[in-house]
Amino acid sequence: MTVRVGVTFASAKDLLRWERSAARHHLLADVDELTEGQPRTFSVDELGCWAPRGPSKLRMTLLIWIALFPIALLMNYLVMPALGHWPVVARTLLLTGVLVPTVVLVTLPLLNRLLARWAGRTP
Repeated sequence: MTVRVGVTFASAKDLLRWERSAARHHLLADVDELTEGQPRTFSVDELGCWAPRGPSKLRMTLLIWIALFPIALLMNYLVMPALGHWPVVARTLLLTGVLVPTVVLVTLPLLNRLLARWAGRTP
């Protein structure tokens, strides 16, 4: 297991003071038995090297479209013809009121699990 702790300082001088402080050395000694190797430090610019990355915008767009399409198709095929007499705003409100929660809570999480590797994440 890897644990990362983020700490910010008002200045480089404050950071240097902390790195040389007895308090830091005591804390590192306290956790030494629980850790392997030396602690590693990263600058803000280097955080992207180990930060988890999500899917690209194109892959996320495709995932959302794949999650949305079957529900939209079913709604338009089964429900909307019966609501032809409803005003457009009311039909759209109903359609989006069903689509958004279904996609966000059901189909998108399912696709995220099924296609995790393709989307750029490990399962």
